[in-house]
Amino acid sequence: MGREKRVTKAGYHYIFNHGVEFRNIFIVRDDYLAFISILSNLSYSHEFSVQSYSLVPHSYYILIKTRKDNLSNIMKLQNGKYSRYFNSKYGRSGYLWEGRYKSCFIENKNYLFYFIRYIEQLPKLLRVSSKIDSYQYSSYRQFIGLDTLQPYLRESIIFQQFNTLLEIKEFFSISVKVEEIENIYYILQKRFIENSIKEKRSSKISSYFNSLQSKEEEDKAILKAYQDGFSQSKISKEIGISQQAVSKRIRQFLG
Repeated sequence: MGREKRVTKAGYHYIFNHGVEFRNIFIVRDDYLAFISILSNLSYSHEFSVQSYSLVPHSYYILIKTRKDNLSNIMKLQNGKYSRYFNSKYGRSGYLWEGRYKSCFIENKNYLFYFIRYIEQLPKLLRVSSKIDSYQYSSYRQFIGLDTLQPYLRESIIFQQFNTLLEIKEFFSISVKVEEIENIYYILQKRFIENSIKEKRSSKISSYFNSLQSKEEEDKAILKAYQDGFSQSKISKEIGISQQAVSKRIRQFLG
Protein backbone atom coordinates (compact mmCIF):
# COMPACT_ATOMS: atom_id res chain seq x y z
CA MET A 1 0.00 0.00 0.00
CA GLY A 2 1.34 3.44 -0.93
CA ARG A 3 1.97 6.16 1.55
CA GLU A 4 -0.88 8.49 2.43
CA LYS A 5 -0.62 11.71 0.46
CA ARG A 6 -0.01 14.87 2.50
CA VAL A 7 -0.18 18.57 1.86
CA THR A 8 3.03 20.23 2.99
CA LYS A 9 2.50 23.78 1.70
CA ALA A 10 2.47 26.76 4.05
CA GLY A 11 -0.67 27.19 6.13
CA TYR A 12 -2.69 25.43 8.81
CA HIS A 13 -2.10 21.72 9.40
CA TYR A 14 -3.87 19.36 11.78
CA ILE A 15 -1.45 16.58 12.74
CA PHE A 16 -1.67 13.50 14.93
CA ASN A 17 0.02 10.20 15.62
CA HIS A 18 -0.19 7.30 18.06
CA GLY A 19 2.23 4.99 19.76
CA VAL A 20 2.74 1.67 18.00
CA GLU A 21 -0.20 -0.58 18.93
CA PHE A 22 -1.50 2.43 20.87
CA ARG A 23 1.11 1.93 23.55
CA ASN A 24 1.87 4.87 25.78
CA ILE A 25 4.41 7.33 24.42
CA PHE A 26 4.25 9.56 27.50
CA ILE A 27 4.90 7.85 30.82
CA VAL A 28 5.74 10.63 33.26
CA ARG A 29 5.48 14.42 33.30
CA ASP A 30 9.01 14.91 31.96
CA ASP A 31 8.06 13.03 28.79
CA TYR A 32 5.25 15.46 27.98
CA LEU A 33 7.55 18.39 28.69
CA ALA A 34 10.28 16.92 26.47
CA PHE A 35 7.87 16.64 23.54
CA ILE A 36 6.65 20.21 24.05
CA SER A 37 10.24 21.47 24.35
CA ILE A 38 11.17 19.88 21.02
CA LEU A 39 8.07 21.38 19.41
CA SER A 40 8.87 24.79 20.86
CA ASN A 41 12.47 24.74 19.61
CA LEU A 42 11.41 23.64 16.15
CA SER A 43 8.84 26.44 15.97
CA TYR A 44 11.76 28.89 16.07
CA SER A 45 14.18 27.07 13.80
CA HIS A 46 11.55 26.10 11.21
CA GLU A 47 9.33 29.17 11.38
CA PHE A 48 5.91 27.89 12.39
CA SER A 49 3.48 28.74 15.17
CA VAL A 50 1.58 26.30 17.34
CA GLN A 51 -2.14 26.96 17.23
CA SER A 52 -3.33 24.24 19.58
CA TYR A 53 -2.15 20.92 21.04
CA SER A 54 -3.14 18.05 23.29
CA LEU A 55 -0.87 15.25 24.42
CA VAL A 56 -2.49 12.15 25.87
CA PRO A 57 -0.65 9.02 27.07
CA HIS A 58 -0.73 7.18 23.72
CA SER A 59 -1.06 10.00 21.18
CA TYR A 60 -0.38 13.59 20.23
CA TYR A 61 -2.69 16.01 18.44
CA ILE A 62 -1.36 19.36 17.27
CA LEU A 63 -2.38 22.13 14.92
CA ILE A 64 0.32 24.39 13.54
CA LYS A 65 0.63 27.18 11.00
CA THR A 66 3.70 26.91 8.80
CA ARG A 67 5.27 29.76 6.87
CA LYS A 68 7.14 27.52 4.45
CA ASP A 69 6.64 24.28 2.56
CA ASN A 70 8.44 22.32 5.28
CA LEU A 71 5.87 20.29 7.21
CA SER A 72 7.50 16.95 6.36
CA ASN A 73 10.86 18.10 7.66
CA ILE A 74 9.28 19.52 10.82
CA MET A 75 7.50 16.28 11.66
CA LYS A 76 10.48 14.11 10.76
CA LEU A 77 12.53 16.06 13.30
CA GLN A 78 9.76 16.16 15.91
CA ASN A 79 9.07 12.43 15.78
CA GLY A 80 12.73 11.49 15.41
CA LYS A 81 14.02 13.63 18.28
CA TYR A 82 11.31 12.46 20.64
CA SER A 83 11.80 8.80 19.66
CA ARG A 84 15.49 9.04 20.47
CA TYR A 85 14.71 10.73 23.79
CA PHE A 86 12.12 8.09 24.72
CA ASN A 87 14.14 5.05 23.63
CA SER A 88 17.25 6.29 25.40
CA LYS A 89 15.40 7.07 28.62
CA TYR A 90 13.54 3.76 28.80
CA GLY A 91 16.28 1.53 27.33
CA ARG A 92 14.24 0.39 24.38
CA SER A 93 14.74 0.16 20.61
CA GLY A 94 12.55 -0.09 17.57
CA TYR A 95 9.61 1.93 16.35
CA LEU A 96 7.81 4.25 18.74
CA TRP A 97 5.15 5.54 16.34
CA GLU A 98 2.33 3.77 14.55
CA GLY A 99 3.66 4.68 11.12
CA ARG A 100 4.18 8.19 9.78
CA TYR A 101 2.25 11.14 11.12
CA LYS A 102 -1.26 11.78 9.79
CA SER A 103 -2.29 15.25 8.74
CA CYS A 104 -4.71 17.37 6.78
CA PHE A 105 -4.44 20.88 5.39
CA ILE A 106 -7.13 23.31 6.58
CA GLU A 107 -8.17 26.28 4.47
CA ASN A 108 -11.74 26.72 5.71
CA LYS A 109 -11.80 28.96 8.80
CA ASN A 110 -14.85 27.21 10.26
CA TYR A 111 -13.09 23.86 10.02
CA LEU A 112 -10.00 25.39 11.60
CA PHE A 113 -11.83 26.46 14.73
CA TYR A 114 -13.67 23.16 14.87
CA PHE A 115 -10.37 21.27 14.92
CA ILE A 116 -8.94 23.55 17.61
CA ARG A 117 -12.00 23.03 19.81
CA TYR A 118 -11.75 19.29 19.25
CA ILE A 119 -8.04 19.18 20.16
CA GLU A 120 -8.60 21.00 23.44
CA GLN A 121 -11.55 18.77 24.37
CA LEU A 122 -9.71 15.53 23.63
CA PRO A 123 -8.49 14.88 27.20
CA LYS A 124 -12.12 14.83 28.31
CA LEU A 125 -13.39 12.97 25.23
CA LEU A 126 -10.76 10.27 25.78
CA ARG A 127 -11.51 10.20 29.51
CA VAL A 128 -7.98 11.17 30.43
CA SER A 129 -9.28 14.11 32.46
CA SER A 130 -12.73 14.97 33.79
CA LYS A 131 -12.21 18.67 33.06
CA ILE A 132 -10.18 20.28 30.29
CA ASP A 133 -9.10 23.17 32.50
CA SER A 134 -7.38 20.79 34.91
CA TYR A 135 -5.41 18.94 32.24
CA GLN A 136 -1.74 19.93 32.21
CA TYR A 137 -0.70 18.77 28.74
CA SER A 138 -2.81 20.80 26.34
CA SER A 139 -2.80 24.46 25.35
CA TYR A 140 -6.17 25.22 26.94
CA ARG A 141 -4.78 26.38 30.28
CA GLN A 142 -2.58 28.88 28.45
CA PHE A 143 -5.57 30.11 26.45
CA ILE A 144 -7.55 30.92 29.60
CA GLY A 145 -4.65 32.29 31.66
CA LEU A 146 -4.21 29.45 34.15
CA ASP A 147 -0.68 28.80 32.85
CA THR A 148 1.89 31.28 31.56
CA LEU A 149 1.50 31.85 27.83
CA GLN A 150 4.57 30.46 26.04
CA PRO A 151 6.13 32.13 22.99
CA TYR A 152 5.38 29.22 20.64
CA LEU A 153 1.63 29.67 21.26
CA ARG A 154 1.40 33.47 21.17
CA GLU A 155 0.46 33.60 17.49
CA SER A 156 -2.47 31.21 17.89
CA ILE A 157 -5.53 32.36 15.98
CA ILE A 158 -7.49 32.00 19.21
CA PHE A 159 -5.99 35.26 20.46
CA GLN A 160 -6.81 36.98 17.19
CA GLN A 161 -10.41 35.78 17.15
CA PHE A 162 -11.40 36.42 20.76
CA ASN A 163 -10.85 39.51 22.90
CA THR A 164 -11.66 38.22 26.38
CA LEU A 165 -11.12 35.09 28.47
CA LEU A 166 -14.87 34.74 28.75
CA GLU A 167 -15.22 34.55 24.96
CA ILE A 168 -12.49 31.92 24.83
CA LYS A 169 -14.14 29.84 27.55
CA GLU A 170 -17.53 30.08 25.84
CA PHE A 171 -15.99 28.97 22.54
CA PHE A 172 -14.43 25.88 24.09
CA SER A 173 -17.54 25.03 26.09
CA ILE A 174 -19.36 23.98 22.91
CA SER A 175 -19.29 20.20 22.57
CA VAL A 176 -17.58 18.46 19.67
CA LYS A 177 -18.50 15.06 18.28
CA VAL A 178 -15.67 12.74 17.27
CA GLU A 179 -17.68 11.47 14.30
CA GLU A 180 -17.99 14.99 12.92
CA ILE A 181 -14.23 15.52 13.11
CA GLU A 182 -13.64 12.19 11.38
CA ASN A 183 -16.03 13.24 8.62
CA ILE A 184 -14.32 16.61 8.17
CA TYR A 185 -10.91 14.92 8.12
CA TYR A 186 -12.16 12.50 5.46
CA ILE A 187 -13.61 15.37 3.39
CA LEU A 188 -10.36 17.33 3.52
CA GLN A 189 -8.28 14.29 2.60
CA LYS A 190 -10.61 13.42 -0.28
CA ARG A 191 -10.53 17.01 -1.51
CA PHE A 192 -6.74 17.01 -1.42
CA ILE A 193 -6.51 13.79 -3.40
CA GLU A 194 -8.95 15.10 -6.01
CA ASN A 195 -7.06 18.39 -6.30
CA SER A 196 -3.76 16.52 -6.57
CA ILE A 197 -5.11 14.46 -9.46
CA LYS A 198 -6.37 17.60 -11.21
CA GLU A 199 -3.06 19.37 -10.71
CA LYS A 200 -1.14 16.36 -11.91
CA ARG A 201 -3.24 16.03 -15.02
CA SER A 202 -3.08 19.75 -15.70
CA SER A 203 0.67 19.68 -15.35
CA LYS A 204 0.92 16.57 -17.44
CA ILE A 205 -1.05 17.90 -20.39
CA SER A 206 1.12 21.00 -20.55
CA SER A 207 4.18 18.80 -20.86
CA TYR A 208 2.88 17.46 -24.18
CA PHE A 209 3.18 20.89 -25.73
CA ASN A 210 6.48 22.17 -24.37
CA SER A 211 9.15 23.30 -26.86
CA LEU A 212 7.29 22.40 -30.04
CA GLN A 213 9.06 23.63 -33.18
CA SER A 214 6.47 23.04 -35.91
CA LYS A 215 2.81 22.39 -36.69
CA GLU A 216 3.68 18.77 -37.41
CA GLU A 217 5.10 18.37 -33.90
CA GLU A 218 1.99 19.99 -32.46
CA ASP A 219 -0.25 17.61 -34.45
CA LYS A 220 1.64 14.63 -33.01
CA ALA A 221 1.39 16.10 -29.51
CA ILE A 222 -2.37 16.57 -29.91
CA LEU A 223 -2.80 12.96 -31.00
CA LYS A 224 -0.59 11.67 -28.18
CA ALA A 225 -2.50 13.65 -25.54
CA TYR A 226 -5.81 12.42 -26.97
CA GLN A 227 -4.68 8.79 -27.00
CA ASP A 228 -3.51 9.15 -23.41
CA GLY A 229 -7.01 10.03 -22.30
CA PHE A 230 -7.24 13.82 -22.43
CA SER A 231 -10.47 15.14 -23.91
CA GLN A 232 -10.58 17.26 -27.05
CA SER A 233 -12.02 20.06 -24.94
CA LYS A 234 -9.07 19.89 -22.53
CA ILE A 235 -6.57 19.87 -25.40
CA SER A 236 -8.24 22.82 -27.12
CA LYS A 237 -8.07 24.91 -23.94
CA GLU A 238 -4.43 24.00 -23.44
CA ILE A 239 -3.24 25.11 -26.88
CA GLY A 240 -5.76 27.87 -27.51
CA ILE A 241 -7.64 26.59 -30.54
CA SER A 242 -11.24 25.49 -31.03
CA GLN A 243 -12.41 22.00 -30.17
CA GLN A 244 -13.48 21.54 -33.81
CA ALA A 245 -9.92 22.30 -34.95
CA VAL A 246 -8.55 19.72 -32.49
CA SER A 247 -11.04 17.15 -33.75
CA LYS A 248 -10.10 17.83 -37.37
CA ARG A 249 -6.36 17.45 -36.70
CA ILE A 250 -6.93 14.16 -34.84
CA ARG A 251 -9.04 12.79 -37.73
CA GLN A 252 -6.26 13.66 -40.17
CA PHE A 253 -3.96 11.29 -38.30
CA LEU A 254 -6.51 8.56 -37.66
CA GLY A 255 -7.88 8.66 -41.21
